[in-house]
Amino acid sequence: MEITKEENQNFKKSNVYIQKARKRFIWFSVLGLLAISIVSIVSLKYHEIVVEQQKLTQDLYSKLSKQFLLINKVSNISERFEDNKTGEDLVSLKENFGTALADLKSERESFANWINNNKFSEIQEVYNLLKDKKVHRKMEAFISTAEGLLNEEFNDYLEVKKAVRYLAKSSSSGLGETFNTINLKIKEIQDSSLDDLHQTGTVLLLLTVFQVVFLWALIFRPLYNIVFTQQKGMAKALIQAQSASRSKTDFLANISHEIRTPMTAILGYAGLLKSEKLSREELEKSLEIINQNATHLLGLIDEILDISKIEAGKFHVENEKVDVFTLLNEVYSLIGVKASEKNIKLNFESEGQIPEEVFIDPKRLKQILFNIIGNSIKFTDEGSVSLKVNYNYESRSLFFEVKDTGKGIAPEMLKKIFKPFQQVDTSVSRVHGGAGLGLALSKGIAEAMGGTIRVLESREDVGTTIEIEIKANLVKKQMKTNNLKQEELEKKSIDIRDKLKKRKILVVDDAKENAELFRIYLNMAGAEVQIANDGVKAVEYVEKYKEELDLILLDLQMPGRDGFQVLKELHSGGFEKPIVALTAHAMQEEKIKTKEAGFNAHITKPVTAETLVQTVLELI
Repeated sequence: MEITKEENQNFKKSNVYIQKARKRFIWFSVLGLLAISIVSIVSLKYHEIVVEQQKLTQDLYSKLSKQFLLINKVSNISERFEDNKTGEDLVSLKENFGTALADLKSERESFANWINNNKFSEIQEVYNLLKDKKVHRKMEAFISTAEGLLNEEFNDYLEVKKAVRYLAKSSSSGLGETFNTINLKIKEIQDSSLDDLHQTGTVLLLLTVFQVVFLWALIFRPLYNIVFTQQKGMAKALIQAQSASRSKTDFLANISHEIRTPMTAILGYAGLLKSEKLSREELEKSLEIINQNATHLLGLIDEILDISKIEAGKFHVENEKVDVFTLLNEVYSLIGVKASEKNIKLNFESEGQIPEEVFIDPKRLKQILFNIIGNSIKFTDEGSVSLKVNYNYESRSLFFEVKDTGKGIAPEMLKKIFKPFQQVDTSVSRVHGGAGLGLALSKGIAEAMGGTIRVLESREDVGTTIEIEIKANLVKKQMKTNNLKQEELEKKSIDIRDKLKKRKILVVDDAKENAELFRIYLNMAGAEVQIANDGVKAVEYVEKYKEELDLILLDLQMPGRDGFQVLKELHSGGFEKPIVALTAHAMQEEKIKTKEAGFNAHITKPVTAETLVQTVLELI
């Protein structure tokens, strides 16, 4: 099934929206992952630094504690040198003392190397504190005294006792107090490090919350909005589809009624024509009813086709030079019959000077006026219907104001009246007939002609005023203007008798009854008509009598050879007289196609005798 222009545009808009949403999702996802990755890497790096700092602080504390324990050990062993012990006890004491002193020296050297290899600021703070407290010198003095004691550099008991007292004092109050101070500093560093760890935990927790918020705000929330919007759109579309389905069901039921009613009359009265018992008056009445109902059916078909073309975006207008007063005269002549039948006063008047000639599509303008004025007459039981014409020279637009004293329209129904496939009253008990396409079709045509239709005022049981705006350029800058006068509007009929006297015309149509009907029309105008029911016979006839023929009416859709093939053969054979396409194809595309093929005119079936004769007369 072919999609409409509007549907194609909506499809393209939907695709653009989806592509934008997809790109937005990808970009936000990349940016989100990048931001989260950067924050995560920074946080983890910071955490590693804090953990490393904590580990180094623990190592520092451990190494200083080992030195302090060894100092105490050396000091405790040295105190035993004051006892008067000899022999194996003294030898064992010296060995223990020497081992403890060697361990102290080794640990001191290891500590110095460790300090040099670790440049953390906190480690340097402790090292600087060690310098400030002159721990290095004190340790040198302590070790030197201990080595002297071990090597028996002190000769008498008093010197040994003095050295032992020095070591003990250094262990308890000298180096001991210094190490206590340093331990307090280390504890301070550890506490600070623990605080950093706690802060890191808080940062990681905040990062987790940030990730959740970030993902929601930049990824899941847009996705939610997209899904929600699409779901809402689908729900709205479903409701609209269901509403449209109900409206079209009502419309089809109404159309069925509108078609079957006139068809019943046509078939019924056509059957009566076979009876020989009908009087002349009854015969004429039957023919009039058949004609009226057939005309109604034709109008209905035209409305349905026009609505379909408007919805498909394929509706075209054909502007031409038009005499405004002649057009209004024709409208008044035809629509005035309906007003007379209901005993309603019909008034046409102008507001100010209006140009006599403008560029406009006369067929479509008359269609709008017939629909709007006819609608006003249909819903007005008494009073009047008036048409006021005005021309705006600034906007180059014709304005038609149609005012009636009819039933009016309820406020809640005003939004419906210009929608296709919808009616204010769709009940089976409605008083007024009609397919409900007139107003919707009229507005669509007006918009295609560069204007619109709007309801200016409507009150129930008081009346309605509708304004029609149509773009209409002037034929000349200095255009003759005039006032529309009611008394000048009169019905004009076309007398086709003898218009085509002695003219020879060939009608080519495979539908024999149609060909015969056109023959009768043309005979009534005085023409001599020949009929060919297929393309082969038409070509053969023209080859024999082409010099005598004045015009050919040629159907397009025929078995064997269609109208386009016949046209090509006739032109190739040297036939130069007018050839008219007489066809049931009414679409604008078909008219363009026949024109490009070389047809001199395009007449759409069904056609009245007046239209057929007038077209032929203009061509020959």
